[in-house]
Amino acid sequence: TTVVVWLGKMMAGLRGRETPRLFARDIPGEVAQRVSTIISLAFLWNLMGLFLLSLTEGGTPGVGLRQVMFEQISAFGTVGLSTGLTPDLSLVGKLWIMLTMFIGRLGPLTLAVFMFRRKPLNVRYPEGRIMIG
Repeated sequence: TTVVVWLGKMMAGLRGRETPRLFARDIPGEVAQRVSTIISLAFLWNLMGLFLLSLTEGGTPGVGLRQVMFEQISAFGTVGLSTGLTPDLSLVGKLWIMLTMFIGRLGPLTLAVFMFRRKPLNVRYPEGRIMIG
C-alpha cells in the first residue's frame, strides 16, 4: 500500500493535483507525506547499510555487491532469505544485519517518530466550576 500511495502521489504531482486519488478516493496529504517519509527513510537506511557492509565485507573473497545487497534488503524486509553470507559476516556486519532486521520489523517511521519526538504541546484545559457545600 505504501508504494501504491507513493506512485499515486507522483502521478498527482505530474497531473498538477495536490492530493493523490486512488480508486476514486482522495488520499489525505498527511498520509501522502508519511509515505514519502517512510520510503525516504527506508532508502537511506538500506543505502547506508549497503555502504557499511561493502566496507566491512568487501575484502572477503567471493563476496560481491550482489550478495551484500541481497543480505541488506532481505534483512530490512525481514523475509528470512539469505545467500549464505550471514554466518561469514564480520562482527560489525552481523550487528548491522541484526539492527537492520529490528528496524525493518518496527518500521522506519516508528523509529523516527520515537527518536525525534516533537515538543510537547502547551495544552491548557478549561477550569471546571463545581459547586460545593
